[in-house]
Amino acid sequence: MSNSPKKLPFSAKLSYGLGGYAEHNLNNTINMMANPILNVTLGVSPALVGIVLAAPRFWDAFTDPLMGGISDRWNSKYGRRKPFIFIGGMLSALFFVLLWMMPRGMTEMQYFSYFLITSLLFYTCFTVFGVPYYALGFEMSSNYGERTEIQTYRSIFSFISGFAVQWTFWLIQRDVFSDSLDGMRWVAGGSSLIIVGCIILTVIYCSERTQDPVSKEKYSILSSFMTTLSCRPFLIIIGVIVSVLFGILLVMQMALYINIYYVYGGNAQEASVMFGIVGTTFNIVNFMAIPLVCYLANRFGKRKILIIILSMAAMGSLSKWVCYNPVMPYLQLIPAVLTAPGLGAVWGVAFAMIADVCDYDEFKHGSRREGMFGAVQNWANKLSVSISLLCAGFILQMTGFDASIDGPQSAETITMMRALDSFIPALAVGGACLLLIYYPLSTSKVQRIQSILRYRNARKI
Repeated sequence: MSNSPKKLPFSAKLSYGLGGYAEHNLNNTINMMANPILNVTLGVSPALVGIVLAAPRFWDAFTDPLMGGISDRWNSKYGRRKPFIFIGGMLSALFFVLLWMMPRGMTEMQYFSYFLITSLLFYTCFTVFGVPYYALGFEMSSNYGERTEIQTYRSIFSFISGFAVQWTFWLIQRDVFSDSLDGMRWVAGGSSLIIVGCIILTVIYCSERTQDPVSKEKYSILSSFMTTLSCRPFLIIIGVIVSVLFGILLVMQMALYINIYYVYGGNAQEASVMFGIVGTTFNIVNFMAIPLVCYLANRFGKRKILIIILSMAAMGSLSKWVCYNPVMPYLQLIPAVLTAPGLGAVWGVAFAMIADVCDYDEFKHGSRREGMFGAVQNWANKLSVSISLLCAGFILQMTGFDASIDGPQSAETITMMRALDSFIPALAVGGACLLLIYYPLSTSKVQRIQSILRYRNARKI
C-alpha cells in the first residue's frame, strides 16, 4: 500500500462496472433460461436440468483455486489480472452462444449430454475471466469507503444486466422467432457482442495495483488455498453470500410457474409480461437504492446496514404468500420492492467487505491473496447457484408439477409452490443476518490494520 492512497478516476470505476455487466449476464442468463429451453421447449426433465447446471461446480472446485493461485503469482508486462480477464472473457462469450446451438431432433439424453459438455467448456473459460476480475476489484483501492464505491459500480451494471435477463423469456417468445430455442440463439448472439465490448473496456481502463514489497514472496497454491479457508471473517462473508443466493435461487423459477399456472391460469404469454414487469421493478428499485446503500454503509458501518436491509428483504419474501394473487396480480410488485435492496446490498457491501478481509489477511500472514479470495468466493457463488438449481429441479418435481399437462396444475401443487416461494428465501436471509452478528471487522479496526500495513510496507522499501 502507498502511504497516501489516491482516489481512482471515474473511468476506472465505470469500466470495472462494465465488467460486472458481462459477468452477470453470462452466468445468470444460463441459470434463468436453462429450464425454459431444456425443460419446457425440448422436454428434458427438471431433474436432469438441475444436474446439468450443478455438475460444472465439481470441476470449478479444482479450476477456481488453481486460477486464483496462477493469477496471484503471474508476472507479465500486461499485469496479473487483465490478460486472463481478456482471454477468458472472449472465450466465455463464444461458448455462451454455442450452448444454445444443439441440433434439433435429439433424444432427452443427447440434449442433456450436449448441454453438459458445452457448459463445462463455458465454465472453464468463465473461471479464467471471473476469478481475476473479482481479484481486480478487491485490490483496485485501499480506501475503505472507495471499496464500497467500486463494488457499487459493479452492482449497478449487474442490475442493468438484470433488466436484460428478466426480459429474455419474453423476448425469445416473439413471433419473429420460430420457437423459443430459435429466439434464444439470436438473443445469445446479440448479448455476446455487448459482453465482448464491456470486457474490452474493462481491460483498457482498469489499472492494476502494484504489488507491495511485503507481498512479493512466493507461496504454493495449496498453502494459499488452505490459508484462505482458515480466515474466519472471510468465511462469514461467504456464508452470508451463499445463504442469500441459495435461498433466492432455490425457488427462483417458482415465480414464473406460479404466474403461469396460478395467477394467469395457464396463459404463458401474459405471465411472461408480468414476470418481466416484476423483474424490471426489482431492478429499478435496486438501481435507485444502490447509491443510498453505499452512503449508509460508509456512514454507519457495512455490517449494520447489511443486517437492516437483509431483514427488510426477509419480510418482503414472506409477503409473497398474499401478494401473488389472481384477482390483483400487480400486488406481487410489493415483495419485489421490499427484497430488491437486499440483493443489491449483498453484491455491493458484502463484496466490499471481502476487500477489507484481504487487508486483515495480509496483516495476519504478510501476503496478499486477492486472486485466491476471489477464486474461493467465485466458486462458492457458483456452487450455491448450481446446488440451488439442482435442488430446484427436484423440488419442482416434488410439488407434483407436470409440464405435460395441457391445462392447470393441481391445487396441491400450486399451494406447495407458493409456500416454498415465500418461506425458503425468508429463512435463508434470516440465517445470513445471524452470521453477520459475528463478523469482527469494524470500520475502525480495518483502518487501524491499514495504518499498520502502510507502516510495514514503507519500511520494506
